Amino acid sequence: MIDLSAPLQDWMPTAWYGGYLSGLPDLCVGRWPDAIARAHGQRWKAWIVTNATETKRLTAALAQPVPRKGPALDFAAGPDAAVRKPVRQADDFVALYAPPAEGWPWITLVSLTLSPAAAAELGAARGRYTWDADDTEAAALDRIARLRSMTPGAPVHLPDRSAGH
Repeated sequence: MIDLSAPLQDWMPTAWYGGYLSGLPDLCVGRWPDAIARAHGQRWKAWIVTNATETKRLTAALAQPVPRKGPALDFAAGPDAAVRKPVRQADDFVALYAPPAEGWPWITLVSLTLSPAAAAELGAARGRYTWDADDTEAAALDRIARLRSMTPGAPVHLPDRSAGH
C-alpha cells in the first residue's frame, strides 16, 4: 500500500540525469509506483531543471508530501511548481540522456522555440520541452532518427559513451 501522505521521495524513487553539455538542463526522473503507472499508462515523471535554485526547490519539494486538491494529488502546487517557470532563452536541440543506473530509462529531451499556443497543444514543459523515455539505447536512437526529420536544424546531442554508460 502506498502512503500518499508521506513525502514524495518515500514512495516515488527518483534519479538525476545531469546536463552533460553547456545549455542542457538537468533532469530529475521519478518512477511511478506500479498501481499509479498502470492507472495512468505512464511509468515515468520528469522535471526539467535549469539552475541551482530550481535544484534546491525541487529537492525540498520531493522531501514533502504532495499537496492535495480534494482527494487528488496536486503536483502543480507541489513539486511541479519548483520548475514551472517558462524557459525562453534556450537553444533548440534534441538530446539523449543515458540512464544514471540500471533500471532507469534513456530519456530523449527536445527543446524547441514554440509559440505559447503550440507549447500548450504539445503539452511542452516550461513552454519548450518535450521528453520521451525508452528502455533501451537502440529504441532511443530509433526515436532520435525519427525526430531528426521533424526538427530540421536542431542539433542532436548524444552522451559520451566512452565514459562507460
